[in-house]
Amino acid sequence: MRLSTRRFYYVYIILNRTQQAWYSGITADINATASNAGVSGVTSLLYLEVYSDTSAAIAREQEISRMSDRKKTALVRSKNPELRDITGQVS
Repeated sequence: MRLSTRRFYYVYIILNRTQQAWYSGITADINATASNAGVSGVTSLLYLEVYSDTSAAIAREQEISRMSDRKKTALVRSKNPELRDITGQVS
């Protein structure tokens, strides 16, 4: 009997140290991504969406990456009005 291991894909938005640039991305290991964010000059994980379908996650990340900073800010504020770092809430 083969056990099914369900894999999840995370679309995220992070903000750089100077709070001047938004970055979006996709990962299968959000814990590693969140842990490495500080090392690469990014301090805040602000937004996260979870997908079980790779294609849907990729399409969404591409959609977000094409957004203006104004639209990204509105999207993040829709779920995180205080723009608080949610790294500690990721499990």
